[in-house]
Amino acid sequence: DEVLERALPRWRHPAVLTKLQAKEAGKASAIALGLAHAKSPYAVLWDADLEYGFAALPLIAQTLASDTLITGCRPSHALKWRSVLANALARLALRTAGSPPADVLTGIHAARTDWLRASLQRSEARGYELEVAITRSALVDRLYQLDIEVPYRPRSFKDGRGIRWYHLFPILKAALGLGATAREQPAAIAPHLSQQEGRP
Repeated sequence: DEVLERALPRWRHPAVLTKLQAKEAGKASAIALGLAHAKSPYAVLWDADLEYGFAALPLIAQTLASDTLITGCRPSHALKWRSVLANALARLALRTAGSPPADVLTGIHAARTDWLRASLQRSEARGYELEVAITRSALVDRLYQLDIEVPYRPRSFKDGRGIRWYHLFPILKAALGLGATAREQPAAIAPHLSQQEGRP
């Protein structure tokens, strides 16, 4: 959309590979496309619009670890009441799997690339619920979860963006694990996570 067109110049760099897809393909497809081209053992999922500032990106990159999901936590004072309500309901439902991070609807996550690919394949989530499904996968796989605050300026609700009441149903479905394509169990790619040195 027009916001993404304004955001693209910020991502143009000789070391950055930009891939575009049809708008109708959706966020899950965009993430799958990006992960398919990822060559690093770690990946950062970062919404490509203008809501999130880049100040926290170096800290996120420095903190990456094989047994951890890093969540870019939005400041609570910057959130609109719809986001606050949806986040609270999602966190409550996620407690059926473990202790969730403070912000489960953020557009920023960082973890091992292979784990992110597997997490995406385990869920049917496509919209706002995608972030919740990633968090639930981390809880099921017993990854450590680390919150890092990121600068955030939400887009206007008038531009068609923003959480609405009908988004709550798929969000809660993902939080309860009802959208998983297979029975939830720790991923085969991560059997070593509970044996990391220096972890309790």
